[in-house]
Amino acid sequence: MINKRCLTLFLCCTTFLTICGCGKTSQTKEMANSPQIVDASPALYTLKPSPNPTQIMDPDILTCGDYRYRLNEDDSAVIVGYRGKEEHLVVPETLDGHLVTVIGEETFYDKDFIHTVKVPDSVVSIEKLAFSYCDALEIVELPDTIESMGDLAFCFCERLTQINLPNALTSISMGCFTRCHGLPEITIPDSVTRIEDHAFNSCISLASIDIPETVDYIGEDAFSRTRIKTVYIPASVAQMVGNPFSLCMLESIMVAPQNKSYVVKDNVLYNRDGTELICYPTGRADVSFSVPEGTIVICEKAFSVSDLDGLGSNLEEVTIPDTVTRIEAEAFYLARTIKRILLPESITYIGESAFWMCGALESIQIPDGITEIAASLFDSCVSLDTIILPGSIRSIGEKAFIRCETLETLLLPETLGVIGDRAFMHCKALEEVTIPASVQEIGEDVFHDCPNVCLIVEPSSYAEQYAKDHELNYRYIDADTAA
Repeated sequence: MINKRCLTLFLCCTTFLTICGCGKTSQTKEMANSPQIVDASPALYTLKPSPNPTQIMDPDILTCGDYRYRLNEDDSAVIVGYRGKEEHLVVPETLDGHLVTVIGEETFYDKDFIHTVKVPDSVVSIEKLAFSYCDALEIVELPDTIESMGDLAFCFCERLTQINLPNALTSISMGCFTRCHGLPEITIPDSVTRIEDHAFNSCISLASIDIPETVDYIGEDAFSRTRIKTVYIPASVAQMVGNPFSLCMLESIMVAPQNKSYVVKDNVLYNRDGTELICYPTGRADVSFSVPEGTIVICEKAFSVSDLDGLGSNLEEVTIPDTVTRIEAEAFYLARTIKRILLPESITYIGESAFWMCGALESIQIPDGITEIAASLFDSCVSLDTIILPGSIRSIGEKAFIRCETLETLLLPETLGVIGDRAFMHCKALEEVTIPASVQEIGEDVFHDCPNVCLIVEPSSYAEQYAKDHELNYRYIDADTAA
């Protein structure tokens, strides 16, 4: 459970893009003890500051009954605070004779006693975080006069089951309904042209969606971690960021034939020229899949699998052609049933967490063109017992092999210079790791909870000194006894 006080004020989309759609940062030892499955991106959260006393004492803030408000230049009112305890809230149309046109930022934030809300026709805008964390909120009635709703306006309203989107609304804002767990359905009006990042992320009851012909943009993870099984992308959609349907269990995906940006082949979503595989519906019955020739990029979260109860994938084997050069971050995120992936030598880049929690994956050979084992690349691949690294590897990222619980031995190449923090943490079966003299940096807790590990090192090398400093067993290459 994520602390209520840890609330997102903005989404770090750029962080997502640098690794995959999910900006991962170093974690504490305690957090690293077990794999973390989150229902919305970690980048959604940042510490919410305490109320600003300067704002509370602001002479421009007026009071009318339970409401605090300020005036716009046109003498209309913006509600900025509420001190009441109404369970069935009817927002007033006027305050002290001033027409209420805006529900301000965080106005009803964390009002966990509110069950229903009715907003008057005078309101044209709901600002960011306005109703976030209203834990008991179930029904919201909005007028068609509302033209905009700010980022995260209803996020974490986990009991919300019914809300109507106004016919004047042009955009569904970033994270607007993130983690509205109870929301079973929603109608997107024809006025909407943009569905922003994480708009419906972790709406785990949402089973279907109709995207209107007016929508031209769908943001990153917009429908991630929902129960949507079928999706139709209209001709109007010109841009999607990553895989908007990541961590779903889609069974089928369709694209309007007139769409100029995207196409479906064999029930798999690609960009129009077929060079980027965007979304493989992991709810399909197939146990194997061959990426078609001509594909160059396997996109972020393209094969990601839902973690929701009762949902799982049948896919066990993926064949990748030698036209593919990039596997983006989290491409096979949570693909727990995949046992075999053959990586062609054409691949020159594999992003962070690309195989995170591929628990059935047994062996992997990294292509010669790869120079870096990215952070968390094989995190929690608990069946992975054979890893072959090429001579091109220069660095191993943090937590690259954390929780590879069946891995026993590993030969590191002589080109390697850096081993990142916690790279082999919790590899409980690990017995031997051969570390060449080229390694000049080994991070923190690299071999923590590897009770039987012995480092095979060169005499007078950095690795030997590391073993001594950290009281690890070691022996020299070609030597018979451990130090």
